[in-house]
Amino acid sequence: MENHVDKILESMENTGQAFYATIGIFGMVVLWGAYAWYTQFTVGMQATGLNNTVMWGLYIATFMFMIGVSHAGIIISTTIRVFKLDKFKPISRIAEGMTLVGLAMAVLSVVADIGRPDRILVLFFNLRIGSPLAWDLIILSLYFASSAFYLLVSMKHDISLITGRFKVRDGLYKILGGIQNVITPKDPEKYENMLNSISIVILPFPLLDSGMVVAFIFSLLGARPALNAPFIGAYFLVLAIVTGIAAIVIVSMILSRVYEWDEIISEEVIMGLGNYLRVGIILILYFIFNQHFTIQYVSKSATLVVSNMLLFGSYATLFWGMIIAGFVVPVLLLILPNRNKVGVLIASVLSILGLWINCVLVVVPALTFPNIPFNWGSYIPSWVEWSVLAGILALGVILYAVLIKLIPIVELD
Repeated sequence: MENHVDKILESMENTGQAFYATIGIFGMVVLWGAYAWYTQFTVGMQATGLNNTVMWGLYIATFMFMIGVSHAGIIISTTIRVFKLDKFKPISRIAEGMTLVGLAMAVLSVVADIGRPDRILVLFFNLRIGSPLAWDLIILSLYFASSAFYLLVSMKHDISLITGRFKVRDGLYKILGGIQNVITPKDPEKYENMLNSISIVILPFPLLDSGMVVAFIFSLLGARPALNAPFIGAYFLVLAIVTGIAAIVIVSMILSRVYEWDEIISEEVIMGLGNYLRVGIILILYFIFNQHFTIQYVSKSATLVVSNMLLFGSYATLFWGMIIAGFVVPVLLLILPNRNKVGVLIASVLSILGLWINCVLVVVPALTFPNIPFNWGSYIPSWVEWSVLAGILALGVILYAVLIKLIPIVELD
């Protein structure tokens, strides 16, 4: 136990050249992304591949993707506590950190898509409670605040152990410790009950957001075929959960490798996550099959055109590449009788790529063929759009790396 605690704290104490090199490389990507965003801001949205017909592209697809990362993070963390799945406890705070960083990156993706970030203020000062966009803003704000509060409260034991150990950061830990002492009960049993209550309150947020509000926003686009399917809420929720599980496997394996935490983040934990990942990917394949089988069988004109574009047309290579490499191959890797955690890692990486491509294919093809008397649209992301997106992703890596240095990313108990 003491050896594990020392190993976790050592990752906060010892910062080598590799860490600074990583921050430097991703920092340069952030700067390049900032330059691209400045170009977009000064020239206008014409600098991107977006247009009047295809008004959503990589930015909104990445918003969907990052919302999924954040949702699964808090689902896993709170489920571990509520259902006392102690063997998964080493990844609990890893998941909590991904929730906060994922939400931040999702919001930045929307800010980039708006074009003029000052117009975000319109949502706050002219909020129309009947608008689904207002619902999304409210839920995401409450979700971020409650997740941050949960992380703060859950670190009470750890903060008490590390206060006084780190000279430069000790002031921060004393402030956090003071806040925790004020808002949390001293009795251990009451403290655990408080954490369980917060977990139960947070757990429905992914269902409310991805499973309802985000899906509802998409389904309201009646003039855009294939986006208003009856099961789109369940589909988006499963996409979110699977995305998060795959991301947590990747991050956990990287941390285990870098800090030699093989005994802390055991193979049993990774294999367990792989089992859930396998079930989730199979559900996604079911939803995709169900959607296109129904469209092809019923043969409605607008939705059939979009389905044909994916199955046989301009998006077919991307679609079938996603199905085979992003979903089928990971499932095969995860059902092998002699599978190991390296296989789970490969399956997670492939599924992450497949899930992001899937988000793009959910958003873009349905917009290129509007079910109204408009001309067909086209969409090719420009260097500006790719660069801004790369900057957002690089900033997320930096935020998570800094978080690892500020707090024990694995609970010390």
